[in-house]
Amino acid sequence: LNEWLTTEGEYMNSLLDFEDIGETTSCGYCKEVKNALYRCHTCIGGGNTNYCQRCTVGMHQGTPFHRIALWNEAAGCFQETSLCEIGLVIRLGHATPHTACPNPGTPLGITTVHINGVHNTTVQPCNCPSSKLLHLQLFDKRLFPASVHSPQTVFSFTVLDQFRYFHLEGKGSAYTFMNAIYRLTDDTGCIALQDRVREFRRIYRQWGSLQRNKASGRYGSSSQVLPLVVECPACPHPG
Repeated sequence: LNEWLTTEGEYMNSLLDFEDIGETTSCGYCKEVKNALYRCHTCIGGGNTNYCQRCTVGMHQGTPFHRIALWNEAAGCFQETSLCEIGLVIRLGHATPHTACPNPGTPLGITTVHINGVHNTTVQPCNCPSSKLLHLQLFDKRLFPASVHSPQTVFSFTVLDQFRYFHLEGKGSAYTFMNAIYRLTDDTGCIALQDRVREFRRIYRQWGSLQRNKASGRYGSSSQVLPLVVECPACPHPG
């Protein structure tokens, strides 16, 4: 600790650099836009690099839940915005985010719960003849829909796995976990967030059932004959 105290000022200077627009405001990616005002607070190495709106959206096609900030000249600080607000759309039904669907549907607003908070996102379903239903298109993007018929909320596979370890190691409840997610979204209490604990509990039970079935080999026609869990060789057996 004493060794670190000698460099504390340097750490503080670097920390404050994240809060300032800096002297150079040209886009750090395309180099063309001279008034780049966006920063990503999630990307490694992107903490004090400015990007234009077009490049910010393009760079995050595969990471739509990163935290984005926009410089407010009047206030003299960065203010949080979202990739959805600046034009990012999650395209469903095709393998890669950059694949253009020949028969795109109407963009829909979806609330996504991820490990770094609750996000307002825009998704565009695929209306190709061979396309799946909307809730399955969302699931194929590793987003578990809270409803089969009219999904408006989804939970990322990552947040469901995160809660599993949170519960196993810390014995924390779904209520406590979701409150932490709300704080990651807004720690000031100024934003009214809809309570989604009930949906999260139900989806986690469904997720657990899927994971147990997958681990035990239960799938298709074999699901009626195989056990739900792997047999324990150490347990007593009849005979």
